[in-house]
Amino acid sequence: MNDLSSENREKAKSLWDKIAQAKQEHSGLNMHKMICEASKELHQILPADPAAVQMVLVSLIKSRQFDEAIKFLGSSADYKKVHKFEHAYILHRLGRNKEALDKLKSIPANDRS
Repeated sequence: MNDLSSENREKAKSLWDKIAQAKQEHSGLNMHKMICEASKELHQILPADPAAVQMVLVSLIKSRQFDEAIKFLGSSADYKKVHKFEHAYILHRLGRNKEALDKLKSIPANDRS
């Protein structure tokens, strides 16, 4: 975050605060939708930040936005490589169970824990 402009640094800090506030003040689907919106904005500012990527993906899953989650994974080959389990879960939730099973089988045994 050190190579960000001061404006983007302030935006990122504000978004992290917004995410923390959503966790404290809300619950369930409403909380996940609020976190999803903030994490998408954060990802625009910090596209290479693994925490921002993970937060977008998990918040999409938790807010049941599986079509959008699969599109998000498809936006980067690296996302599909790093988030194989999440990819399989999303495929399963979309009813694409054969693809989900194939994806799970592609995960090396030492990465399954």
